[in-house]
Amino acid sequence: MKKNRKRRPPKKTGSKSKEPSTQQTQQRVRQSPQRRVHQHLIHASKWIVRGVLGLLAVVGSVYGIWGPPWPTAPEIHPQDVLNGSSLILPFKIQNKSIFFPITDAEMTCGVDWLFVKDANRHTFTSIHTAFSNGTYSFPAGGQPATFRCDASELIKIEPNGSVSFRGMSLELPIPLSPPWQIEKMCVWIGGDYKIAGRIPWQFTSIIFQWPASPGAPQWIEGPTLPKGAPTEFEQIGGRPEAMNCSPSVDYPYMLFTEGTAKQMPRR
Repeated sequence: MKKNRKRRPPKKTGSKSKEPSTQQTQQRVRQSPQRRVHQHLIHASKWIVRGVLGLLAVVGSVYGIWGPPWPTAPEIHPQDVLNGSSLILPFKIQNKSIFFPITDAEMTCGVDWLFVKDANRHTFTSIHTAFSNGTYSFPAGGQPATFRCDASELIKIEPNGSVSFRGMSLELPIPLSPPWQIEKMCVWIGGDYKIAGRIPWQFTSIIFQWPASPGAPQWIEGPTLPKGAPTEFEQIGGRPEAMNCSPSVDYPYMLFTEGTAKQMPRR
C-alpha cells in the first residue's frame, strides 16, 4: 500500500509582493487627467510659439519687401529750393503702410521759428505758431504726393507796416516794408485723421530747417540744435547764421484759424 505523503506548503521567499492599496489607486486615477491636461497645454504652447514665430517671420518679410502692414506715420521730406521771400513750402509725403490709407487728414503746418528782415533791414521774429492747411489723402503704399505748406496766408506784411496772422493784425513799434527776406525758418508738418473712419490717429514730422546755412538755400532734416546751444528765446536778436532749430516739436503752439487764435493741444 502506498503511504499518503503530506504535501509541504511552498516555501515563502523573503520578498513580499506589494499590491497597490485602494488609496494609492484612487490617487493615480485622480492625477491621471491632470497630467494629461498638463501635457496638452505643453503641446499647445509649443504650437502657439511656433505659430507666432512663423507669423513674425511673414510680417518681417512683408515689411522688408513692401512696407509696414500696420498704420504708420508717413514719410515727409521738404522739396525744391525756395527763394528768400517765399512762405509757400513744398513737401513730399508718402504713406508707407501697405494696408491702411490716410484718408481726409486735416493737415497742420507748424512754424516753430521764423526770423525775417524787411526791405529796410528791420527784423521780425515769430515763434511757436501753427495753422490749418486743408484736407489731404495719401493712399496705402502709394507714390509720394506733393503737399504745400502755405504760410503765405498765415503771416503777411500789411500796407500799414503791421504783421497779420490769418487776418489778426499785430502793430509793431517799427513798421515793416515789403518784401521781406527769410533769414531762418523752422517748420514741422502734422496731420489728424481716422483709421477706417473710426479710430482717431495723428502724426507729426520732425523739425525742418531752412536755409541750412547762410548762402546755402537748402533744407536740413531733423535735429539741428547742438547740445547746450541757446534756445529760440535766447537767440532772439542774435545773428541769424548762429541760430538753429529746436531738436523736436516743443509745445505749446498758438493755432491760427480765420480770425481766431487758440492754444494748440499737445499732439
